Amino acid sequence: MSVTVSENTQVSQPGPFSRGRTTRVARTQVDASEKTAKIIELQNAPRVSDIVRNLNAIGATSSDLIAILEALKQAGALHARVKVI
Repeated sequence: MSVTVSENTQVSQPGPFSRGRTTRVARTQVDASEKTAKIIELQNAPRVSDIVRNLNAIGATSSDLIAILEALKQAGALHARVKVI
């Protein structure tokens, strides 16, 4: 999901002869967009290469792969040494 917040300053002027003041007003615009996710069910994957191949199939980046492998290690679901070079 991507959220973009942009703010523009506009000038607000009072009506003629109203004795009001010209002020600056912030106008904030928020846009949110979401990409369609690819989902693949990972069957029994006894080897790290199987996990990596399946994650590559759904478009995981190198950073994603590292984060996922480290999370699996922390959760105790990966019994290996993760070495990032």
